Amino acid sequence: MTGKRSILFFALILALAGMVAAEAGSWSYFPGDGTYWGWPKLPTQPNPPAANPEPGNKTGDKGDDPAPTPISGLTEEEELSFRLVNAERQARGLVPLEINMELVRLARLRVNAMVGLSWEVIRTHVIPPYGSPLDMLVSAGINYRFWGENIGIMSTVKKNHEAFMDSPDHRSNIICSAYREMGVAVLNKNGKTYVSQIFLRRRD
Repeated sequence: MTGKRSILFFALILALAGMVAAEAGSWSYFPGDGTYWGWPKLPTQPNPPAANPEPGNKTGDKGDDPAPTPISGLTEEEELSFRLVNAERQARGLVPLEINMELVRLARLRVNAMVGLSWEVIRTHVIPPYGSPLDMLVSAGINYRFWGENIGIMSTVKKNHEAFMDSPDHRSNIICSAYREMGVAVLNKNGKTYVSQIFLRRRD
């Protein structure tokens, strides 16, 4: 497509999608399916989505709501990524996620380790020296029932979010009704914006 490059998403199979230059990967774990790439087999969209939800504004608002209170411990761009996720969930009648600073810490380790790696390595979600998201959850002593990760490399946080929502596998993590917590990290390096989103539902 003129003026655009193909973006490689690694799900159950490799696929090419015409988008603005980007790279992204999605990985999820649900009991019974084992660790797999693809759409979680849980309800993700009980209600039709609102058009272009924006964080802090409900559909039809004039945009004059007071600015949301900053979230302690997150950078401005991390907070934006987090609020964009919850805007998508709230537009579908889903429970908003809570920020988990331990997951933020793990996500930050992951995005920093991605810099300089090839996409062939990054798309596996096995990031040296930390390994997979599961490896990091276990090492950190975090119990889990469900978990997932979205990773992306684009020019801005919003471009990453748009790429995630345009991909069924990434979108399924964002609007999965099973999750309750999230950690997010954003790193700007060499003209690229690296994003890691880790989703979690703890074991009851």
